[in-house]
Amino acid sequence: MNSDLISIQQGSEQECFSYIYQQQQQASNPLELLAVLKLYDDFLGDFPQSILAYHNRSDVLKHLGFYDLALKDAEKTLDLAPDFAMAWCNKAFILNTLGRYEEGWKAYEWRWKTDVETFQDTGWPIPRWQGEDIGQAKLLVYAEQGFGDNIQFVRYALEAKKRGLNIVVVNHQQLENLLNANLAQYGITTSKNGGAISGLKYYVSMMSLPHYLGTRLDNIPYSEGYLLPETEHFVKWQRKINAYDSAKKLKIGVVWSGSPKHHRNAI
Repeated sequence: MNSDLISIQQGSEQECFSYIYQQQQQASNPLELLAVLKLYDDFLGDFPQSILAYHNRSDVLKHLGFYDLALKDAEKTLDLAPDFAMAWCNKAFILNTLGRYEEGWKAYEWRWKTDVETFQDTGWPIPRWQGEDIGQAKLLVYAEQGFGDNIQFVRYALEAKKRGLNIVVVNHQQLENLLNANLAQYGITTSKNGGAISGLKYYVSMMSLPHYLGTRLDNIPYSEGYLLPETEHFVKWQRKINAYDSAKKLKIGVVWSGSPKHHRNAI
């Protein structure tokens, strides 16, 4: 045990917790996370009712891939604090990772009760749709969070249309050329981000649709694919690739990824 921790453990519960949390924030690889895990184990031995320690240990276990253990800590957290919204979100991530989508997506609805900026509601002056029968009332389906989430979850707009819902979709502005053209192929109306839409009666996030449409591991919609480039872009890039072939140049495929600054990239 290092000397810093020995001195911290002689202090208060809050001082001990703050030290461990700082170590957790600075951990950049699995070995460092394992060290943090040991600190939380020792801390909970002394302070077995610490809600945040169970919550944070669950997060560490999750990032280490120990999902069953992470779930146990998430459930312990919620036993101690049933209205802890971020603990519900953590549990949702774990359940979805384990393929328990019906439970996971339901738990994920707690994100609206957190103070996380990316989880804030849009504040549309109409009711939020929560899966009830609304007939042919016009339902706004909007993109939530990042570009990858928009691309991944727009499939649920297709499923909503397939089930007879009267939807209008708003995608992230930077993705409109790709997504709006594809949605049009399914007869789905889209609106440019920021554009006025008339006649709306309800709204829902794309990332709430897996819950309200009853997603399970065995019924994920459009798993065979649902996006194609517009013909003009396909032809344009096919010509470029063919030109490289004729010149016998090396072709290198570039893999798209998320933000390189995301905190999980180092783990």
